[in-house]
Amino acid sequence: MKYLFFALPLLSFVACGDADKSDDTAAAETDTGSAETETETETETETETETETDTNTDTNTDTEGPVEEGDNGLVGLWIDEEPQQTDACGVEEGVVRPVEIAVNLVTESSVEVEIISEEEDGEVPQLECSLEQDSSFSCPELNFLELHISDLEPDAPASLDATLSYTINLSGSFNGVSAMNGLLVTKLICVGGDCDVVATDMGTEFPCSIETQFSATLQASAE
Repeated sequence: MKYLFFALPLLSFVACGDADKSDDTAAAETDTGSAETETETETETETETETETDTNTDTNTDTEGPVEEGDNGLVGLWIDEEPQQTDACGVEEGVVRPVEIAVNLVTESSVEVEIISEEEDGEVPQLECSLEQDSSFSCPELNFLELHISDLEPDAPASLDATLSYTINLSGSFNGVSAMNGLLVTKLICVGGDCDVVATDMGTEFPCSIETQFSATLQASAE
Protein backbone atom coordinates (compact mmCIF):
# COMPACT_ATOMS: atom_id res chain seq x y z
CA MET A 1 0.00 0.00 0.00
CA LYS A 2 2.83 2.42 0.71
CA TYR A 3 4.19 1.84 -2.76
CA LEU A 4 0.73 2.45 -4.28
CA PHE A 5 0.26 5.86 -2.66
CA PHE A 6 3.76 6.87 -3.61
CA ALA A 7 3.31 5.78 -7.23
CA LEU A 8 0.08 7.74 -7.82
CA PRO A 9 1.62 11.22 -7.33
CA LEU A 10 4.56 10.17 -9.47
CA LEU A 11 2.29 8.98 -12.27
CA SER A 12 0.31 12.24 -12.03
CA PHE A 13 3.51 14.22 -12.32
CA VAL A 14 4.64 12.17 -15.34
CA ALA A 15 1.21 12.56 -16.94
CA CYS A 16 1.24 16.30 -16.37
CA GLY A 17 4.76 16.51 -17.82
CA ASP A 18 3.71 14.61 -20.92
CA ALA A 19 0.65 16.85 -21.33
CA ASP A 20 2.80 19.97 -21.07
CA LYS A 21 5.19 18.59 -23.66
CA SER A 22 2.28 17.82 -25.97
CA ASP A 23 0.92 21.33 -25.53
CA ASP A 24 4.35 22.81 -26.25
CA THR A 25 4.75 20.61 -29.33
CA ALA A 26 1.30 21.58 -30.61
CA ALA A 27 2.04 25.26 -30.02
CA ALA A 28 5.35 24.94 -31.83
CA GLU A 29 3.66 23.21 -34.74
CA THR A 30 1.00 25.93 -34.79
CA ASP A 31 3.67 28.65 -34.83
CA THR A 32 5.54 26.82 -37.59
CA GLY A 33 2.38 26.49 -39.64
CA SER A 34 1.58 30.17 -39.16
CA ALA A 35 5.11 31.13 -40.17
CA GLU A 36 4.86 28.93 -43.26
CA THR A 37 1.44 30.42 -44.10
CA GLU A 38 2.76 33.99 -43.71
CA THR A 39 5.81 33.15 -45.83
CA GLU A 40 3.65 31.63 -48.58
CA THR A 41 1.26 34.62 -48.46
CA GLU A 42 4.11 37.13 -48.68
CA THR A 43 5.75 35.17 -51.52
CA GLU A 44 2.48 34.98 -53.47
CA THR A 45 1.78 38.70 -52.88
CA GLU A 46 5.26 39.73 -54.02
CA THR A 47 5.02 37.44 -57.06
CA GLU A 48 1.62 38.85 -58.02
CA THR A 49 2.83 42.42 -57.51
CA GLU A 50 5.93 41.85 -59.66
CA THR A 51 3.81 40.14 -62.33
CA GLU A 52 1.30 43.03 -62.37
CA THR A 53 4.13 45.55 -62.53
CA ASP A 54 5.78 43.77 -65.46
CA THR A 55 2.41 43.39 -67.21
CA ASN A 56 1.56 47.07 -66.76
CA THR A 57 4.99 48.10 -67.95
CA ASP A 58 4.73 45.97 -71.07
CA THR A 59 1.16 47.12 -71.76
CA ASN A 60 2.01 50.84 -71.54
CA THR A 61 5.05 50.63 -73.82
CA ASP A 62 4.51 52.57 -77.05
CA THR A 63 5.49 50.60 -80.11
CA GLU A 64 4.76 53.39 -82.54
CA GLY A 65 6.29 56.86 -82.31
CA PRO A 66 5.67 60.07 -84.23
CA VAL A 67 7.42 60.62 -87.51
CA GLU A 68 10.71 62.30 -86.74
CA GLU A 69 11.30 65.77 -88.07
CA GLY A 70 13.17 65.78 -91.35
CA ASP A 71 12.23 62.18 -92.23
CA ASN A 72 11.26 60.83 -95.71
CA GLY A 73 14.33 62.25 -97.46
CA LEU A 74 12.39 65.31 -98.61
CA VAL A 75 14.52 67.96 -96.91
CA GLY A 76 16.75 69.85 -99.33
CA LEU A 77 16.68 72.14 -102.38
CA TRP A 78 14.18 71.38 -105.16
CA ILE A 79 14.60 73.01 -108.60
CA ASP A 80 12.72 73.09 -111.89
CA GLU A 81 14.80 74.91 -114.49
CA GLU A 82 12.01 75.16 -117.07
CA PRO A 83 8.59 75.50 -115.43
CA GLN A 84 5.44 76.35 -117.39
CA GLN A 85 4.33 79.92 -116.64
CA THR A 86 1.21 81.95 -117.41
CA ASP A 87 1.73 85.65 -116.68
CA ALA A 88 -1.60 87.49 -116.71
CA CYS A 89 0.02 90.55 -115.12
CA GLY A 90 2.62 91.20 -117.83
CA VAL A 91 5.25 91.83 -115.17
CA GLU A 92 7.93 89.44 -116.38
CA GLU A 93 7.14 89.81 -120.10
CA GLY A 94 7.70 86.19 -121.07
CA VAL A 95 10.82 85.71 -118.97
CA VAL A 96 10.40 82.35 -117.22
CA ARG A 97 12.53 82.03 -114.11
CA PRO A 98 13.43 78.66 -112.55
CA VAL A 99 11.40 77.54 -109.55
CA GLU A 100 13.61 76.98 -106.49
CA ILE A 101 12.03 75.68 -103.30
CA ALA A 102 13.90 74.75 -100.14
CA VAL A 103 12.20 72.16 -97.94
CA ASN A 104 13.48 72.88 -94.44
CA LEU A 105 11.36 70.69 -92.18
CA VAL A 106 9.02 67.72 -92.56
CA THR A 107 6.74 66.29 -89.86
CA GLU A 108 3.91 63.79 -89.90
CA SER A 109 1.38 66.44 -90.94
CA SER A 110 3.29 69.51 -92.12
CA VAL A 111 6.13 70.74 -94.31
CA GLU A 112 7.99 74.04 -94.03
CA VAL A 113 9.38 75.59 -97.20
CA GLU A 114 11.12 78.67 -98.52
CA ILE A 115 10.49 79.80 -102.10
CA ILE A 116 13.99 80.89 -102.99
CA SER A 117 13.10 81.96 -106.54
CA GLU A 118 10.64 84.56 -105.20
CA GLU A 119 13.26 86.39 -103.13
CA GLU A 120 12.80 90.14 -103.21
CA ASP A 121 15.13 92.65 -101.54
CA GLY A 122 16.67 89.89 -99.43
CA GLU A 123 13.27 88.65 -98.23
CA VAL A 124 12.34 85.05 -98.97
CA PRO A 125 8.73 83.79 -98.68
CA GLN A 126 8.43 81.18 -95.94
CA LEU A 127 5.40 78.92 -95.81
CA GLU A 128 4.16 76.29 -93.35
CA CYS A 129 2.01 73.86 -95.30
CA SER A 130 -0.23 70.95 -94.35
CA LEU A 131 0.97 67.52 -95.49
CA GLU A 132 -1.53 64.75 -96.21
CA GLN A 133 -1.11 60.98 -96.07
CA ASP A 134 -1.00 60.81 -99.89
CA SER A 135 2.04 63.17 -99.85
CA SER A 136 0.06 66.14 -101.21
CA PHE A 137 0.52 69.51 -99.54
CA SER A 138 -1.21 72.88 -99.50
CA CYS A 139 -0.08 76.21 -98.08
CA PRO A 140 -2.15 79.14 -96.86
CA GLU A 141 -1.91 82.29 -98.93
CA LEU A 142 0.94 84.52 -97.78
CA ASN A 143 0.91 88.33 -97.98
CA PHE A 144 4.51 88.73 -98.96
CA LEU A 145 5.40 92.23 -100.19
CA GLU A 146 4.07 95.72 -100.73
CA LEU A 147 5.84 97.79 -103.38
CA HIS A 148 5.24 101.19 -104.91
CA ILE A 149 4.85 100.93 -108.66
CA SER A 150 8.10 102.83 -109.12
CA ASP A 151 9.94 100.01 -107.31
CA LEU A 152 8.60 97.58 -109.87
CA GLU A 153 8.73 99.83 -112.94
CA PRO A 154 11.73 102.25 -112.84
CA ASP A 155 10.10 104.49 -115.44
CA ALA A 156 6.96 104.99 -113.36
CA PRO A 157 6.80 108.41 -111.61
CA ALA A 158 7.19 108.26 -107.83
CA SER A 159 4.22 110.62 -107.60
CA LEU A 160 1.79 107.94 -108.77
CA ASP A 161 -0.66 106.78 -106.10
CA ALA A 162 -0.31 103.07 -106.68
CA THR A 163 0.98 100.39 -104.30
CA LEU A 164 1.19 96.77 -105.37
CA SER A 165 0.69 93.94 -102.86
CA TYR A 166 2.12 90.49 -103.61
CA THR A 167 0.46 87.37 -102.26
CA ILE A 168 1.88 83.88 -102.78
CA ASN A 169 0.09 80.54 -102.79
CA LEU A 170 1.70 77.11 -103.17
CA SER A 171 0.24 73.61 -103.51
CA GLY A 172 1.49 70.32 -104.86
CA SER A 173 2.59 66.79 -104.06
CA PHE A 174 5.71 64.69 -103.61
CA ASN A 175 6.32 61.69 -105.85
CA GLY A 176 8.59 59.92 -103.38
CA VAL A 177 11.95 61.67 -103.43
CA SER A 178 12.08 61.85 -107.21
CA ALA A 179 9.81 64.82 -107.93
CA MET A 180 7.84 67.67 -106.40
CA ASN A 181 4.95 68.62 -108.67
CA GLY A 182 2.98 71.74 -107.95
CA LEU A 183 1.46 75.11 -108.74
CA LEU A 184 2.94 78.41 -107.58
CA VAL A 185 0.58 81.40 -107.84
CA THR A 186 1.68 85.00 -107.32
CA LYS A 187 -1.18 87.45 -107.15
CA LEU A 188 -0.81 91.24 -107.56
CA ILE A 189 -3.30 93.62 -105.99
CA CYS A 190 -3.11 97.38 -106.58
CA VAL A 191 -4.24 99.94 -104.00
CA GLY A 192 -4.38 103.66 -104.77
CA GLY A 193 -6.06 106.28 -106.93
CA ASP A 194 -3.76 105.71 -109.94
CA CYS A 195 -4.18 101.93 -110.19
CA ASP A 196 -6.25 102.28 -113.39
CA VAL A 197 -3.39 104.24 -115.00
CA VAL A 198 -0.89 101.59 -113.95
CA ALA A 199 -3.16 98.77 -115.18
CA THR A 200 -3.47 100.46 -118.58
CA ASP A 201 0.30 100.93 -118.87
CA MET A 202 0.90 97.31 -117.93
CA GLY A 203 -1.86 96.04 -120.18
CA THR A 204 -3.61 94.18 -117.40
CA GLU A 205 -6.35 94.46 -114.81
CA PHE A 206 -5.99 94.22 -111.04
CA PRO A 207 -6.01 91.87 -109.32
CA CYS A 208 -3.97 89.68 -111.65
CA SER A 209 -1.88 86.57 -111.16
CA ILE A 210 1.19 84.75 -112.40
CA GLU A 211 0.70 80.96 -112.37
CA THR A 212 3.68 78.65 -112.60
CA GLN A 213 3.35 74.88 -113.04
CA PHE A 214 6.52 73.05 -112.01
CA SER A 215 8.03 69.60 -111.60
CA ALA A 216 11.11 70.03 -109.43
CA THR A 217 13.81 67.50 -108.59
CA LEU A 218 15.82 67.26 -105.39
CA GLN A 219 19.28 68.76 -105.89
CA ALA A 220 20.79 68.26 -102.44
CA SER A 221 19.34 66.38 -99.51
CA ALA A 222 19.91 67.43 -95.91
CA GLU A 223 19.62 63.81 -94.69
